Amino acid sequence: MLLLPYGRLPLICLDSLDLPANDINTITQEFNAAGYALPAYECLGLSTKEIMKEQPVSVYPNPTSDFLYVPLKGSKEEKAEIYNMEGRKVMDAVVGNGKSQINVSNLQPGDYIVTIKSLEISTKFIKK
Repeated sequence: MLLLPYGRLPLICLDSLDLPANDINTITQEFNAAGYALPAYECLGLSTKEIMKEQPVSVYPNPTSDFLYVPLKGSKEEKAEIYNMEGRKVMDAVVGNGKSQINVSNLQPGDYIVTIKSLEISTKFIKK
């Protein structure tokens, strides 16, 4: 236990706590010898496996200037939505069933996210 003079809190590096990444953890900090503890943070689990989860689709070319190709396996048409980095939907498109091309030439240069909600797919692309 680390005790500091009243009014000063120790800083902890969360990476050094070695918490499991499969549940929610509450980190507490003791402020005095009486054992008073205050919940400071709640950490949602996020493991390397979750970050590196294989996406069933890759978009290309990335970066792009005119057309974005979103090849999907299967023959069903899916609704694709494109969002800017502020979270605003800027475009709708249909992909699948032989249609894999989205015309993005009218978008402003910047970073975007293409999402296919029915397949739970989201991936980032750059518009030149």
